Amino acid sequence: FCHPYFGNILVIDQSLQITERDEANYHEMMAHVPLVYMPDAKKALVIGGGDGGALLRILQHSNIEHAALVDIDMPTMREISRKYFSFLHQAYTDPRTKAYSYDGSKWLMEQLEDEENMGSYNL
Repeated sequence: FCHPYFGNILVIDQSLQITERDEANYHEMMAHVPLVYMPDAKKALVIGGGDGGALLRILQHSNIEHAALVDIDMPTMREISRKYFSFLHQAYTDPRTKAYSYDGSKWLMEQLEDEENMGSYNL
């Protein structure tokens, strides 16, 4: 829904996820703080976060060559992001982005079982 002060608000299962006005407070801390300490990071993984906010902030770092986003309901989250949070949706159009519609914990376990993928993400 939309609030006069907070703008568009995303609520899932009666739990506030993000608002237009203060989403940066949340997403920037998740992305910028670890990447300041990891200036050579090349590959980032975001599990959940289908709104694209954390992904967008990660992609602001020029050292990132590949960013994967895994969300259990990617088509729905991508559409919500496009329609209500278009400034975040631009992360999906970055050529470094690969989005997966999958259960994050299962996806991660499958990646860990594949020796070629084990340890392939820096963040």
